[in-house]
Amino acid sequence: MKCIKSLGLVAITLSLTACGGIKSQAEITQMSPTEVAVLACNAYKNIELEQLQFLFPEKAYKKFISKKSKYPEKFAAYVENANCEIKNTESITYKKIDSTRITFEKFDAIKVFKVDGQYQIAVEG
Repeated sequence: MKCIKSLGLVAITLSLTACGGIKSQAEITQMSPTEVAVLACNAYKNIELEQLQFLFPEKAYKKFISKKSKYPEKFAAYVENANCEIKNTESITYKKIDSTRITFEKFDAIKVFKVDGQYQIAVEG
C-alpha cells in the first residue's frame, strides 16, 4: 500500500512539474524575493505543499508536513480564504540576514531571504 501511495505522489509531482505548477530549485533561484513569496502563498492557498520543500530547511519542511497531516481540517480552514494579492513589500533584517517581507491582503506575511544562494522563507502567524 505504501508503494501505491508513493507512486501516486510521484505521479502528482511529475504532472504538476510538466504543467508548470512545481518550480525547480534552479527556477526559484532566478526569481525575485517578491515572486518567491507569491509562489509560496499560492502553494499554501492551493495546498501544493510539494512546492514548499525547496523553500524550507529539510527538517522544518518535514515538521510542517507532519503538522498538516495531523490537522488537515485546521490547515484547510487556515488557507481557505487566502488572497495572495500583495499589500506591502519592505526590506528588513531577519536573523541578521537581509530579507524582504511581503504582506498579502488575506494571508500571513512571508519573509524571503537567501542562505547559501538558495531562497528560504519564514511565514508569520
